[in-house]
Amino acid sequence: MHDILGEYSVLLATGEIHKKLKNVIISFIKVTKSKAEFLLFAENLSISMLESWKHCPEIKLHKEVKW
Repeated sequence: MHDILGEYSVLLATGEIHKKLKNVIISFIKVTKSKAEFLLFAENLSISMLESWKHCPEIKLHKEVKW
């Protein structure tokens, strides 16, 4: 699983590393969540990723996750 998500994925981390990663993410969200520019960026990025998969018969998620 580490090969797919990376060594420091918050999904796989445990203990102190998980706590530190979670705190970084929460700090970032607190600063940016209310900014319209961030929400627009996140929306456009999501739409772009979905559009890029539109004509793919198969999506290799392990490659896409490391994007």
